Amino acid sequence: MWRDALIVFSKEWKALADQLGGDSRFGLWMVGALFVGLSTFGAFFAGPAWVESPVALVNYPLLAASIAIQPIVDSFAGERERHTLETLLASRLSDRGIVAGKIMAAVIPAFVAGLVLLALGLATVNLKHAEAGSLILPPGSLFWATVALIGLLPLLVAGAGTIVSLNSSTVRRAQQMLGFAIVGVILIPFLVVMAAPEWIRAELMAVATSSDLDRLILLALSLATLLAVCLQVVAVKRFRRGRLPLD
Repeated sequence: MWRDALIVFSKEWKALADQLGGDSRFGLWMVGALFVGLSTFGAFFAGPAWVESPVALVNYPLLAASIAIQPIVDSFAGERERHTLETLLASRLSDRGIVAGKIMAAVIPAFVAGLVLLALGLATVNLKHAEAGSLILPPGSLFWATVALIGLLPLLVAGAGTIVSLNSSTVRRAQQMLGFAIVGVILIPFLVVMAAPEWIRAELMAVATSSDLDRLILLALSLATLLAVCLQVVAVKRFRRGRLPLD
């Protein structure tokens, strides 16, 4: 399976290289500049508080997850639009290898880019605010949790995006459906909390601001890992050559 996944992964990278060398190069550079700005702006002005705040450091996993959106919605819906899906399905590549390769092509670049953006943010804080001979770094557990989420959030997006892309006739429709799903995941819990009684909101706020940060981090990572695994399993099971619509 992994050999097939690497073949699909290299195919996707070649397509990305062709895209970077085409007419869309300027737009991609502009998007890259925007992400660099988002990763350094808060760090520049907030200083040490930026690397000590869990809320601020969540910025980098979210940026990494957003980078994974376009390649994953294009994974099958784009092949369908370009009429290359038939060729992919006619190959000897295994079903699991195809799905794994598509997911890897979205997650690995997003993970690497997220780490680069995190490094830029930390470098910005230190260049602007650190004293000579000292470094400003996040607490150990918070730093490693941020790194883990930089990998987990793109994996979550990739799992959901694969399911959506498998069932979408166009990339635009896949983008819309995945966007609605992401908004729902973020908005619904917020609305539920806002509609809850005052004592429940107060209890949740007390937990969120408690000093037991390590326990909260472990809970968040456990939930994200469980959901990511479930989405990957569903994505693999949904991919069936004989049942996949070609248009």
